[in-house]
Amino acid sequence: MSVSNRDLIAIGKIVGAHGVAGGIKIFPLTDFPERFRLMAELVVYGEDLTQITVLTVRELKVIAGKSIVVALTEELKDRESAEALKGNLIMIPPEERIALEEGEYWVDDLIGIRVYEKRSSRYLGKVHSVLATGPVDVYVILDEDGKEHYIPAVSEFIKNVDIDNQVMEIELIEGLWE
Repeated sequence: MSVSNRDLIAIGKIVGAHGVAGGIKIFPLTDFPERFRLMAELVVYGEDLTQITVLTVRELKVIAGKSIVVALTEELKDRESAEALKGNLIMIPPEERIALEEGEYWVDDLIGIRVYEKRSSRYLGKVHSVLATGPVDVYVILDEDGKEHYIPAVSEFIKNVDIDNQVMEIELIEGLWE
């Protein structure tokens, strides 16, 4: 299966050079920064999604308290070559995502999914976005009139999510949909 560059997922952004030996600092754009430890190569793309280079990882550290990954590679030998990659993205194809637990979903898989009320099978709208509000995400559902409705992503309301068929079933309580 061929993957379009539009399907690629950004997992990090190069934010600068580290040291004088060509190290790069990467800001993780993933909930799983430890995934970088398993990567033998970093594929670098520009903001226009054109592939710039593939870097072979020589050494990598995840700096916990700073939300930064530092990578030394075979290809980058000095600060200038590392600095030249600043602003570019580290991207992966969808099949290299970290496996999620049952009941967990990638936000981009939820966007556009059709939402129905479970009891009546009434079509309510589509998931427009997901708000990370802290302990509980909130699904923003856009109805056919363009009105936004906010549904907490908890099992009390979300009864079924079928990513393959692009369907979500929710159970409404009084006042939740107004």
